Amino acid sequence: MITNPNRRATSAQNRYERIRTVGKEEGVLMIEMEYADGGTLAQLLARSQNLLEEEQIVDMMIQMCSAVAYLHENSVLHRDLKTANVFLTRDSFVKIGDFGISKIMGTETLAQGAKTVVGTPYYISPEMCSGVSYNEKSDMWALGCILYEMCCLKKAFEGDNLPALVNSIMTCAYTPVKGPYSSETKMVIRELLQLDPQNRPSAPQALKMLRPSENRHRHTSGSMRSSVSFTTLYDLHVPTITLSSIPDLPSRISVKQISLSKTHTMVLTNDNELFGFGDNSCGQLGFGTFSKVESGKLVESLKGRDIQSIGVGNYFSVVCCDRGTLMTIGTAKNLGLGKEAKDSSKPVLLEQLLRENIKEIYCGHDHVIAILENGECLGWGSNQYGQLGLPTLEHFFNPTKILMPNNKKIVYGKAGKDATMLLSEDGSLIAMGSNKHNKLNLTHRVGFFAKEKKKILNARAK
Repeated sequence: MITNPNRRATSAQNRYERIRTVGKEEGVLMIEMEYADGGTLAQLLARSQNLLEEEQIVDMMIQMCSAVAYLHENSVLHRDLKTANVFLTRDSFVKIGDFGISKIMGTETLAQGAKTVVGTPYYISPEMCSGVSYNEKSDMWALGCILYEMCCLKKAFEGDNLPALVNSIMTCAYTPVKGPYSSETKMVIRELLQLDPQNRPSAPQALKMLRPSENRHRHTSGSMRSSVSFTTLYDLHVPTITLSSIPDLPSRISVKQISLSKTHTMVLTNDNELFGFGDNSCGQLGFGTFSKVESGKLVESLKGRDIQSIGVGNYFSVVCCDRGTLMTIGTAKNLGLGKEAKDSSKPVLLEQLLRENIKEIYCGHDHVIAILENGECLGWGSNQYGQLGLPTLEHFFNPTKILMPNNKKIVYGKAGKDATMLLSEDGSLIAMGSNKHNKLNLTHRVGFFAKEKKKILNARAK
């Protein structure tokens, strides 16, 4: 039992589930494995309501083929490739695991093939079903079954019982792929599921078939959400006009929203993970400390939360979670918790709004606007310039209802340094706050361009 983990440890590369430690505890062999925090491919497919995007399928398949190619180069047969043995990370990396029945091919096996029938029935090859010798091309058959399952969300070969399943495999009786996928991807499935193992491509050949060329066109449904779009974040240093990447963020992060202010930046991913960096003097990053953070760091206190959106101002952050609940972090005056509140370096639930269903949040430098599902608005923070639309130019320490002209229902908005713009469901724009430089477009400017043209003509005449 110990030789199997050692073989895995020496042959594994980045695409294999690695062993961390091996030891004994009270006479029991304990093996600590690398943790795949994204679950298995089988779990991903089971919970998928819509067909996967082709980009995601091809990306994962390329990683699997790379792993299998390395195995075969080192004379190893996996012999139990299936979706349940393909492990995923949150960063969308693929790991091949469970080498319990894998086999190192010696000289005799390389020449004559293996003969022991092992593996999961849904993925075993025709030659294994018929009891003849087999080689690495059986692993390629299993990859074809996996690729088919990713495209169709069902197994390539099924049967009411084992003999029926075997018959389906032996006759290669699978339903053609009908999803919105390119002819190239469908061709890879056909080639991998060839009855004659000699006609199946090797792992390196399959890789060449999968890698997109410049003239490759994929026909995917526009109604589907892409589940594999990766983002690299850069910081633009304006004085020198130079770009530098944000360090320590995951290498294959998929960004849902970025919110930033003069003091700090928060990044929300499609995996509901929140990262923060920048000034943290009021604890606004949510790490439980007040020290500055130079590079992207995961907010552990919000891990596992279903975060809908985020907003940040100067020295504070607002997080909108599932069912419209709000959590605030940072400077006391903008937490929405009253005058007696203190700076908080950890997210605090805004209990006053538990009965409200918050749809959107917008943060200015020193104020917050919250739009409810029913179209009403709440505001808190500074109202020095009237940016909250509340009657007195004071600081509001608690969420306060904003009365809209003609009881208009708000569907969208934006908050700036000292002003707010709201859009109602009937298309009206409502402006609040400072109109410096006419940024709210409230100044009467009829004939402005005509006057400017007259000035230019007069200057030329002189």
